[in-house]
Amino acid sequence: SEEYPEVELRKALLILDALKEKGIDRVDVIAHSEGAINVLIAAMVNSGRFRNIVLDKPAGLIGKDTKRALTGRFIRMLFEETIIRPPLFTDPASSVSIGERIVLYTLENPASVTEEMDALTNFDIADLMTKLVEQGVMLSVISGVDDPLFPVRKQIGYMREAGVPPHEGYYSVVGGHNELSIHADKHAALALSALNSLQRKRELSSR
Repeated sequence: SEEYPEVELRKALLILDALKEKGIDRVDVIAHSEGAINVLIAAMVNSGRFRNIVLDKPAGLIGKDTKRALTGRFIRMLFEETIIRPPLFTDPASSVSIGERIVLYTLENPASVTEEMDALTNFDIADLMTKLVEQGVMLSVISGVDDPLFPVRKQIGYMREAGVPPHEGYYSVVGGHNELSIHADKHAALALSALNSLQRKRELSSR
């Protein structure tokens, strides 16, 4: 579809295939970073599969970007995270392990990386959010106060300029971009709480 970036549409279709294969009729989803784009596209393709979605530090909500600026912020994020990630090289969450996986993925998938960069710098999720809410999907957004990749100030500035897409909750929390993996105990609990809040609102509105 010309409506969506091809690389993100492929990921969206894989999500739908996985749900079908596992026999899951309807899901609640926590979508992080770039995952916000492909999850929202999946929901657009088949909104009946999705009930509540929490967008954690989502891509596509800061307006037009450039590859150079995004790359610079990404490198800054990696350096900042060396201080707070586990120090052992053998830990899969360590900066060394993360860096190795990034390098390996880039070398093995150069075309996909280029397409992903195009999507991350050009695709806007606000319109998708609006359409999905109209179709009955409920949404919340979690932003990191210290997120260097998709800064809160850019997100808020963009929404003030372009209009705030509909959502049921907006959480601005202390921490950077990858808190879900670095401090999973606290931040996964917050994301799950946001999902539960959406479901409670859904149930109250249906009474």
